[in-house]
Amino acid sequence: MRYYCYVLNLRALSAIDKGVQSTHAVVELFNKYTDSSDKELEQKVFTWAERDKTLILLNNGDLESMNKSYELIKTLAYELRIPFAKFNEESLGGILTSIALIVPEYVVKLNTDVILEVEPADLQLKRFLDSKRLAT
Repeated sequence: MRYYCYVLNLRALSAIDKGVQSTHAVVELFNKYTDSSDKELEQKVFTWAERDKTLILLNNGDLESMNKSYELIKTLAYELRIPFAKFNEESLGGILTSIALIVPEYVVKLNTDVILEVEPADLQLKRFLDSKRLAT
């Protein structure tokens, strides 16, 4: 299975800062999962890094939106067994600037045309990611 690394960024950052902050968030993924007791999640991170390597940088919104998005991603990631990490920039007062997550290809390719009374976590994640624009 292929994996993609999505990184959501604070909208107010400049284009270059989105790249820098995204890199910080990806490093945090490795800090969190290297030599982790959760070998399944560790393997997903390393499979992405060694084989797939695709990064998708997205604009997320303001600081309030970043915090809400992190809570949603945390909930969905635990349910879907998806590695995720956040980066808080100390030089900006410790605010949340980027959130990185490793998303399996099946989620990326889900059909969002379906309407369900209760959406499963993978479809919720797909809709959430699709609602964001590419970082510029």
